[in-house]
Amino acid sequence: MNKKASLQDRENNRKHVLNKDETGIGREGDNDIVLEDGAVSKHHAMILHKRHEYRLFDLKSTNGIRVNDEFVQKCVLNDGDRIEVGNTKFVFSKPAGLPGKKILIVRMIAGFMSIAAVLIVWYVTFPKPETNAEKESSSEYLALYSSGLKDYMKREEDVKYLRDAISKWRNALEKKPESVKIRKSLNVAESELINKAEELYMAGKRLYDSGNLEQAICAWKKVREIAGSDSDLWKKADKGIRSR
Repeated sequence: MNKKASLQDRENNRKHVLNKDETGIGREGDNDIVLEDGAVSKHHAMILHKRHEYRLFDLKSTNGIRVNDEFVQKCVLNDGDRIEVGNTKFVFSKPAGLPGKKILIVRMIAGFMSIAAVLIVWYVTFPKPETNAEKESSSEYLALYSSGLKDYMKREEDVKYLRDAISKWRNALEKKPESVKIRKSLNVAESELINKAEELYMAGKRLYDSGNLEQAICAWKKVREIAGSDSDLWKKADKGIRSR
């Protein structure tokens, strides 16, 4: 039985197995799925694999993504979904009945190996600085990138780790704006944080509707911690707190 989800490009008779926790789709050669299509952005989309769930994110592409003939910014993928990226049409296939504990262990090992491989590649390929100032900047950038990865791996323990990862990757990107890897990781982490804030807001609303006012307020306070003060979610959560 195939235990990996996949994207099937039936028109070109190609099957892309989603064997990573993060699968990049775009026109640039560093993507996991490279599409030679002028309608596709350099880094068009990302599929994030978490437990048994696959989430699709639009990485601020020019022409967007369509799932089942509707444009989406992000969504949870279901078996049989039709995905359009530029002129390429995929069908998503998701395996069923995977043993949870075993897969989680394998995934953790693969995740740590991927991180180690990424760090080794970055260390080996990073250009040698010519001055002490450049050396200091490079060292700070690598330290921020590595520390952000460690925080991101612990995001399930507490959402603050996800916020910390985003903060460190933003700082790293300021030091090296041309870094594609940092920009892709940052886009996914920011989308995940927004998704968590949305889930918490809806949880608070359900608690309020069922009469659990104190718990609802706690959930909305958490939303204010996660979402930026200029976001609609922050404003809705703040309004909910103040009106009680």
